[in-house]
Amino acid sequence: MRSESLLVLVITRRCDRRCGFCPQDFSGSDMDEGVLDAALDGLLALMPLPRRVKLFGGEPLLRPDLVRRVLSVLSRQTPAVSVELTTHGGGLGLLKEVLAARPEVEVFVSRVLPAVVDLPRAVHNFLLPPRESPTATVERFLRARAAGFRRFNFLPAYFTRWTDEELSLLRTRFAALLRVLNGLA
Repeated sequence: MRSESLLVLVITRRCDRRCGFCPQDFSGSDMDEGVLDAALDGLLALMPLPRRVKLFGGEPLLRPDLVRRVLSVLSRQTPAVSVELTTHGGGLGLLKEVLAARPEVEVFVSRVLPAVVDLPRAVHNFLLPPRESPTATVERFLRARAAGFRRFNFLPAYFTRWTDEELSLLRTRFAALLRVLNGLA
Protein backbone atom coordinates (compact mmCIF):
# COMPACT_ATOMS: atom_id res chain seq x y z
CA MET A 1 0.00 0.00 0.00
CA ARG A 2 1.32 3.40 -0.96
CA SER A 3 1.74 6.06 1.70
CA GLU A 4 2.60 9.13 -0.32
CA SER A 5 0.35 12.14 -0.76
CA LEU A 6 -1.37 12.17 -4.13
CA LEU A 7 -2.37 14.94 -6.53
CA VAL A 8 -4.64 13.69 -9.33
CA LEU A 9 -4.71 15.93 -12.39
CA VAL A 10 -7.55 15.18 -14.80
CA ILE A 11 -5.86 16.49 -17.94
CA THR A 12 -8.97 15.99 -20.06
CA ARG A 13 -12.39 14.41 -19.78
CA ARG A 14 -12.23 13.47 -23.47
CA CYS A 15 -11.30 10.07 -24.84
CA ASP A 16 -11.01 8.75 -28.39
CA ARG A 17 -12.00 5.17 -27.45
CA ARG A 18 -15.35 3.67 -26.55
CA CYS A 19 -14.48 0.98 -24.02
CA GLY A 20 -17.67 -0.76 -22.89
CA PHE A 21 -16.75 -0.68 -19.19
CA CYS A 22 -15.97 3.04 -19.03
CA PRO A 23 -18.55 5.76 -18.34
CA GLN A 24 -16.26 8.50 -19.66
CA ASP A 25 -17.83 11.61 -21.17
CA PHE A 26 -16.43 11.59 -24.70
CA SER A 27 -17.30 15.21 -25.39
CA GLY A 28 -15.82 16.54 -22.15
CA SER A 29 -13.40 19.39 -21.78
CA ASP A 30 -9.68 19.75 -21.16
CA MET A 31 -8.01 21.19 -18.07
CA ASP A 32 -7.32 24.88 -18.45
CA GLU A 33 -3.59 25.73 -18.43
CA GLY A 34 -4.16 28.26 -15.63
CA VAL A 35 -5.85 25.63 -13.46
CA LEU A 36 -3.00 23.22 -14.17
CA ASP A 37 -0.39 25.82 -13.22
CA ALA A 38 -2.30 26.78 -10.05
CA ALA A 39 -2.53 23.12 -9.00
CA LEU A 40 1.17 22.57 -9.56
CA ASP A 41 2.26 25.86 -7.99
CA GLY A 42 -0.19 25.92 -5.09
CA LEU A 43 -1.35 22.43 -4.18
CA LEU A 44 1.86 20.52 -4.77
CA ALA A 45 3.83 22.71 -2.37
CA LEU A 46 1.27 22.07 0.40
CA MET A 47 1.43 18.29 0.11
CA PRO A 48 3.49 16.36 2.63
CA LEU A 49 6.38 14.21 1.40
CA PRO A 50 6.60 11.86 -0.37
CA ARG A 51 4.55 13.27 -3.21
CA ARG A 52 2.95 11.54 -6.16
CA VAL A 53 1.20 13.11 -9.16
CA LYS A 54 -1.26 11.12 -11.26
CA LEU A 55 -2.05 12.29 -14.79
CA PHE A 56 -5.48 11.00 -15.59
CA GLY A 57 -8.49 11.53 -17.80
CA GLY A 58 -10.33 10.59 -20.23
CA GLU A 59 -7.19 10.07 -22.24
CA PRO A 60 -4.44 12.45 -21.04
CA LEU A 61 -2.38 11.94 -24.18
CA LEU A 62 -5.03 13.75 -26.20
CA ARG A 63 -3.28 16.79 -24.66
CA PRO A 64 0.43 15.92 -24.95
CA ASP A 65 1.22 19.61 -24.49
CA LEU A 66 -0.29 19.57 -20.98
CA VAL A 67 1.45 16.30 -20.09
CA ARG A 68 4.78 17.78 -21.23
CA ARG A 69 4.03 20.92 -19.23
CA VAL A 70 3.40 18.92 -16.05
CA LEU A 71 6.59 16.88 -16.50
CA SER A 72 8.62 20.02 -17.17
CA VAL A 73 7.27 21.88 -14.13
CA LEU A 74 7.76 18.85 -11.88
CA SER A 75 11.35 18.34 -13.01
CA ARG A 76 12.12 21.98 -12.15
CA GLN A 77 10.11 22.34 -8.92
CA THR A 78 10.12 18.90 -7.33
CA PRO A 79 12.40 16.51 -9.17
CA ALA A 80 11.90 13.74 -6.58
CA VAL A 81 8.13 13.52 -7.11
CA SER A 82 6.88 10.27 -8.61
CA VAL A 83 4.48 10.50 -11.54
CA GLU A 84 1.85 8.10 -12.82
CA LEU A 85 0.41 8.44 -16.32
CA THR A 86 -2.70 6.35 -17.03
CA THR A 87 -3.37 5.94 -20.75
CA HIS A 88 -4.75 3.57 -23.35
CA GLY A 89 -1.43 4.13 -25.09
CA GLY A 90 -2.55 5.42 -28.45
CA GLY A 91 -0.68 8.72 -28.14
CA LEU A 92 2.53 7.42 -26.60
CA GLY A 93 4.46 7.93 -29.82
CA LEU A 94 4.16 11.68 -29.23
CA LEU A 95 5.90 11.47 -25.85
CA LYS A 96 7.95 8.27 -25.95
CA GLU A 97 11.33 10.05 -25.95
CA VAL A 98 10.27 12.33 -23.09
CA LEU A 99 8.94 9.40 -21.04
CA ALA A 100 11.96 7.19 -21.76
CA ALA A 101 14.18 9.88 -20.21
CA ARG A 102 12.00 10.12 -17.09
CA PRO A 103 12.42 6.95 -14.99
CA GLU A 104 10.26 8.41 -12.20
CA VAL A 105 7.22 8.23 -14.50
CA GLU A 106 5.18 5.04 -14.32
CA VAL A 107 3.14 4.57 -17.46
CA PHE A 108 -0.01 2.52 -16.86
CA VAL A 109 -1.28 1.39 -20.23
CA SER A 110 -4.34 -0.70 -21.01
CA ARG A 111 -3.15 -2.20 -24.28
CA VAL A 112 -0.19 -4.37 -25.22
CA LEU A 113 1.89 -2.07 -27.39
CA PRO A 114 5.54 -2.64 -28.32
CA ALA A 115 6.32 1.07 -27.76
CA VAL A 116 5.32 0.79 -24.10
CA VAL A 117 7.38 -2.14 -22.86
CA ASP A 118 10.64 -0.28 -23.54
CA LEU A 119 9.70 2.45 -21.07
CA PRO A 120 11.56 2.19 -17.75
CA ARG A 121 8.45 1.75 -15.57
CA ALA A 122 5.71 0.43 -17.83
CA VAL A 123 2.73 -1.23 -16.14
CA HIS A 124 0.00 -3.11 -18.00
CA ASN A 125 -3.49 -2.26 -16.73
CA PHE A 126 -4.78 -5.77 -17.30
CA LEU A 127 -8.56 -5.51 -17.58
CA LEU A 128 -10.63 -8.51 -16.51
CA PRO A 129 -14.02 -8.39 -18.25
CA PRO A 130 -16.93 -10.20 -16.57
CA ARG A 131 -17.43 -13.26 -18.78
CA GLU A 132 -13.94 -14.19 -20.01
CA SER A 133 -12.87 -17.78 -19.37
CA PRO A 134 -9.91 -18.53 -17.07
CA THR A 135 -8.06 -20.02 -20.04
CA ALA A 136 -8.56 -16.87 -22.14
CA THR A 137 -7.42 -14.68 -19.22
CA VAL A 138 -4.23 -16.70 -18.73
CA GLU A 139 -3.53 -16.71 -22.47
CA ARG A 140 -3.88 -12.89 -22.62
CA PHE A 141 -1.59 -12.55 -19.62
CA LEU A 142 1.04 -14.80 -21.21
CA ARG A 143 0.84 -12.82 -24.46
CA ALA A 144 1.44 -9.60 -22.52
CA ARG A 145 4.43 -11.23 -20.78
CA ALA A 146 5.76 -12.44 -24.13
CA ALA A 147 5.44 -8.88 -25.46
CA GLY A 148 7.74 -7.72 -22.65
CA PHE A 149 5.47 -6.57 -19.82
CA ARG A 150 6.78 -7.45 -16.36
CA ARG A 151 4.53 -5.28 -14.19
CA PHE A 152 0.75 -5.69 -14.08
CA ASN A 153 -2.21 -3.97 -12.46
CA PHE A 154 -5.08 -6.48 -12.53
CA LEU A 155 -8.39 -4.60 -12.88
CA PRO A 156 -11.79 -6.25 -12.86
CA ALA A 157 -13.94 -4.23 -15.26
CA TYR A 158 -15.20 -1.27 -13.30
CA PHE A 159 -18.45 0.64 -13.73
CA THR A 160 -19.95 -2.72 -14.63
CA ARG A 161 -22.55 -4.64 -12.65
CA TRP A 162 -21.19 -8.13 -11.92
CA THR A 163 -23.53 -11.05 -11.30
CA ASP A 164 -22.81 -13.60 -8.58
CA GLU A 165 -21.89 -16.10 -11.29
CA GLU A 166 -19.45 -13.64 -12.90
CA LEU A 167 -17.86 -12.91 -9.53
CA SER A 168 -17.40 -16.63 -8.95
CA LEU A 169 -15.77 -16.93 -12.36
CA LEU A 170 -13.53 -13.96 -11.49
CA ARG A 171 -12.30 -15.81 -8.39
CA THR A 172 -11.48 -18.80 -10.59
CA ARG A 173 -9.62 -16.54 -13.03
CA PHE A 174 -7.58 -14.96 -10.22
CA ALA A 175 -6.72 -18.45 -8.95
CA ALA A 176 -5.55 -19.43 -12.46
CA LEU A 177 -3.44 -16.26 -12.70
CA LEU A 178 -1.95 -16.95 -9.28
CA ARG A 179 -0.87 -20.44 -10.39
CA VAL A 180 0.83 -18.94 -13.45
CA LEU A 181 2.50 -16.20 -11.38
CA ASN A 182 3.75 -18.72 -8.84
CA GLY A 183 5.18 -20.76 -11.71
CA LEU A 184 7.02 -17.69 -13.00
CA ALA A 185 8.43 -16.89 -9.56
